[in-house]
Amino acid sequence: MEMNNIARNHFNLAIQAENYKKNINEEEQNILLLLNKKIKTYDDYNQTQTQYKKQIYDLNQKISAESDSQYYVITSTMEGYISGLTKTNGDSVSPHEKILTIIPDTREMVVYLFLDSSSIADVTCGGRVTIKYDSYPFQKYGVYQGVIKDIGRYPVDPSVIESSYGLKYSSPMYRITIRPDRNDVVYAQHSYLIPSGSHVHADILLDKKMLITWLFEPLIKFFKDNK
Repeated sequence: MEMNNIARNHFNLAIQAENYKKNINEEEQNILLLLNKKIKTYDDYNQTQTQYKKQIYDLNQKISAESDSQYYVITSTMEGYISGLTKTNGDSVSPHEKILTIIPDTREMVVYLFLDSSSIADVTCGGRVTIKYDSYPFQKYGVYQGVIKDIGRYPVDPSVIESSYGLKYSSPMYRITIRPDRNDVVYAQHSYLIPSGSHVHADILLDKKMLITWLFEPLIKFFKDNK
């Protein structure tokens, strides 16, 4: 009887041991599943973090590119000071649009004249010009001289002349560059520098004739035409 009880207890213990082993195996499987899930979650996290870092990098590159396209540093080839600034912060600028003038420190002044096509044929470089400054009435300050240094090869559109120089014309004009003999005017033994942006009226000397020839020229032409 006692042997049967021992055998029965041994059998029950063996069954319990098997159940424990089974439970241990199940727990080990659960642990492995959790570890795999944790590893997958960690990998997903790393992948997501990498994607976010790439997106942030791409956005920073775009921001940098946008900033570079909005701002340009333009260095002047000469020393001087700015005059005639036509734009302020935030204004748009069109290609080839003049936005300012740099006046060289040498103070060598130039005057721009505009002529239509009917007058340009007789104008030559080196020709003499008489200049009257609007800011200094010639009746008081006198008339000054200059020389033609350059003649534009192509006419300038009226809209460009207006935006760049504030002058209005109805048709394209040729730009003539004149260098005055002096950059000041004199009155009562005082010298006054011509400010940049001053408007002028000028007469270009096209020909020289004796007064008597000029007076009799209509008569001479009349007799020639009626021969």
